[in-house]
Amino acid sequence: MNKPIAFDLTRMFVGAAGGTPRGIDRVDMGYASRIFADPQGGNVGLVPSPAGMGVLTSREAGQLAGSVERHWRESKPPGRDDRLAWLRRRLAGESIALPTTPSDPGEGSHAVLRYAGMVREARWSPLRWAARSVPRNAVYVNVGQILLGSGWFFNWLDKRPDVKPVFMMHDLIPVLYPEYSGPILSRHHARGVATAACRAHAMIATSHASADELRDALAHLGRRDMPIHVVPLPISDSLLAPPVEGGEPVSSKPYFVAVGNIDQRKNHQLLLHVWRDMMQRGVPALPKLVIVGSRGLRTAGVIDFIARCPGLSDHVVEMSELTSPAMREVIRSARALLMPSYTEGFGLPVAEALALGTPVIASDIPAHREVGGTFATYLPPTDGLAWEHEVLSRAGEDGVLVWGRRTSLRRYPTQTWTSYFNDVLPFLGEL
Repeated sequence: MNKPIAFDLTRMFVGAAGGTPRGIDRVDMGYASRIFADPQGGNVGLVPSPAGMGVLTSREAGQLAGSVERHWRESKPPGRDDRLAWLRRRLAGESIALPTTPSDPGEGSHAVLRYAGMVREARWSPLRWAARSVPRNAVYVNVGQILLGSGWFFNWLDKRPDVKPVFMMHDLIPVLYPEYSGPILSRHHARGVATAACRAHAMIATSHASADELRDALAHLGRRDMPIHVVPLPISDSLLAPPVEGGEPVSSKPYFVAVGNIDQRKNHQLLLHVWRDMMQRGVPALPKLVIVGSRGLRTAGVIDFIARCPGLSDHVVEMSELTSPAMREVIRSARALLMPSYTEGFGLPVAEALALGTPVIASDIPAHREVGGTFATYLPPTDGLAWEHEVLSRAGEDGVLVWGRRTSLRRYPTQTWTSYFNDVLPFLGEL
């Protein structure tokens, strides 16, 4: 691709507030790692400030990405990860306190110092502004959608008609399903769709299901001509690394894992009811459930359920702040990944688990069908009995059946960052 890329770093920059990356943060990091691989290249990074969008050179943007990645501890091997060690002991039946991290509540001063250090390392100059410093005829790429609801941050594009803006819209869930998001997020997301309709030269969608929804929303805003390029999200390199030689599985006993932000639409409540029912019926050798994800805006139902249901916390483990290498081992060792969401724009954990050879049981929704194809098992997100039956069946399988399931997943067409950019870059170059 000959055109320079002006890549918006806002999502990755804000994502540094968390101790470890979420799936959407890893997407931003994947883009940044490749766009700024050449420190002397002509690509630039954009970061927000109270005065507008500032511009970083390729070298400065690469330094900023490296600083965020170090904060996320992505290079820490699983064998030296305190939180993974804690999970191993919990799955073995021990009751111990979870290790804290610098990003745990009450550590706000660490975040302030961290941001100050990252800005210093990037040598961000407030004198370089997007309207003047973005290269001529650049493609402006925003895959984080974090500021789309604040149109003021895109006013610089009025002075740069030569720049072609491209936005990725991961989903329209807050607009189409406001019951899961609340009024503030729903209004903000709706403004983001309006910003895209007004500003975008083209858009990127992560699935045909979300692209269809986006196309309808844009049509209502008068943008029936918007090119929408559909390309599935890739699996991070850190998740595709081979198993540690001689490494032990996370647990010698069967367990299941649910990965994703803890909120209402992820439907963790169904899994908790399933585990409570199995516990109360005295199911022998009850497998454990590991819920991995940061807490969203509406988590009280899940957290209170685990804390107040007598005995449930012995079988259900909630944790967050896992590095990608640790997450890789947790998913790889699980009997299956459970994904009972009511709605998704893509469903990245489904693709990640299948790429790692871990079977998937997912809700029967269009996005999951598109991502998992014939490699996953699909159940209605409201049929608790069906989920319970499937969990007990998988937990009781012998080694031969387990090995056979995992072997069949070797044919899953994993999207890597290399194959992803082989698809995206020609699209951007033809704008």
